[in-house]
Amino acid sequence: MALLNDQGQPIADRWQMAADGEAVTTPETILPLARFLAARAGTPEVAGDGLARGVALGPDARPERLREVLDAVDLVAIDFPKFRDGRGFTIARTLREHMGYEGEIRARGHVLPDQFVMLLDCGFTTVEAPEDRPIARWAEFLVLQPHGPEPARPVQLFRRLVSGRA
Repeated sequence: MALLNDQGQPIADRWQMAADGEAVTTPETILPLARFLAARAGTPEVAGDGLARGVALGPDARPERLREVLDAVDLVAIDFPKFRDGRGFTIARTLREHMGYEGEIRARGHVLPDQFVMLLDCGFTTVEAPEDRPIARWAEFLVLQPHGPEPARPVQLFRRLVSGRA
């Protein structure tokens, strides 16, 4: 999988996911949430877990569990098990807007190029592009749907109906 930046361009990936039972030897290691929190609580599952500065969140994760240790997180990788599963968008937005997280937020799993602008608007900074999606398509969607400094705000259906824009 290629790692893409917020311009849709491939970049080098310095992070690695720790396998179950694998010792952490570098801060650029991503741990599952439970393992990351255990290490921060002083009860690491595997030697070196306290070094890790990346955490992986599933779609059902509660980002609020990171509140007390957010200063020890450089990367949050959010999994999308299906392209129709939008919970990852909410997790990213919660991290950015409600928790003030300023580090890297990465989308992993089943994401599509036509979701790229919404990913960026919700606070993602990098995307692991699935191998079955051409890399050039990601940047194309930035031209079709420009991404600006202010995130897009979905308008409630009622307001659109009232204003005649539905």
